[in-house]
Amino acid sequence: MAEANDDGDRVRLLQFLMEYNGRYHDHKETMAWAATAFYIGGVLYAALSVQSLIESCSSWRTFFIVMFSLFAVAVLVFMRWQFHMR
Repeated sequence: MAEANDDGDRVRLLQFLMEYNGRYHDHKETMAWAATAFYIGGVLYAALSVQSLIESCSSWRTFFIVMFSLFAVAVLVFMRWQFHMR
């Protein structure tokens, strides 16, 4: 009788873990999409707001181009990792 109860407990535990794992991955995917939306919005805002600064000072132009490029690569690597791990 105890063995049957243990088997039932194991089945319920496995079902719980599988459901939890599914919810966890759904949450991760939602967060990755949210990060993507915030990134796109942030990049558009930053590009439009620093445009006058870039045009007025050519020494800042290289700095902003390098920083945006590095940041874009880092975000793309993060997004790829997040979507790959879903």
